[in-house]
Amino acid sequence: MRHTILALSIALMAGATQARAGLVTYTMTGTITSALPNYAEYYPIYAQGDRISWTLQYNTSMPMYTYTTTANNASQLNSPLITSIVDRTTGSSFYVPATMYVPPYLEQAGADARAGLRLTSGSLSSIAAGQDQLGVTSPEEIYNADLMLKVNGPLPTLNLANLQLNQLSINTSASSFEYSFAADMMPGGQASFTASVDSISAPKYGTPEPGSLTLFLLGAAGLAARGVRRRRLLAVG
Repeated sequence: MRHTILALSIALMAGATQARAGLVTYTMTGTITSALPNYAEYYPIYAQGDRISWTLQYNTSMPMYTYTTTANNASQLNSPLITSIVDRTTGSSFYVPATMYVPPYLEQAGADARAGLRLTSGSLSSIAAGQDQLGVTSPEEIYNADLMLKVNGPLPTLNLANLQLNQLSINTSASSFEYSFAADMMPGGQASFTASVDSISAPKYGTPEPGSLTLFLLGAAGLAARGVRRRRLLAVG
């Protein structure tokens, strides 16, 4: 029975490790270095010098497609990588699509969507996360968010499960975060800024599903009860 419980424990730990190596989230902060004139009638109030925060979230097991033979990999996803964009100075939040999916009627109108993560390793490596969408709610709307992290020296690994961004030597002067959203091309219909990358938090990993933990505990309790009953029967016999 002890061996069985040990095996279940190992299985649970393996499941937790798999979840840990799956979804990962980083919180980043920066400062707006340049911005288009802000039109509060349409968009949140923001200005040069404001503190900005956002999250970068991805699955470390997502497929990476090789574009060249020089360790240059990229992925294409349907869900945003960059979310929770907030101006910490004013408390305003910026629009981010819930999904990069484009409805069929917008596809017919020429709309498109993209979200991807690209790694390039070299003397000055780069980690680029970008997402854009045309025709968010109408064919005229354009959304874009791009994060560029420049790393001094080659990346230690191209395996996303083993790559911790907060432990890299980030070249802050060459790194940036850009955001833009346009409802139309007329004055007052656009929001756009560029920000520095000032800090990267430690990674926050996904946790095992509650159902897995519950099943493990129920199984372990059942085995323990069975063992107690067996020992009583042996003692009586």
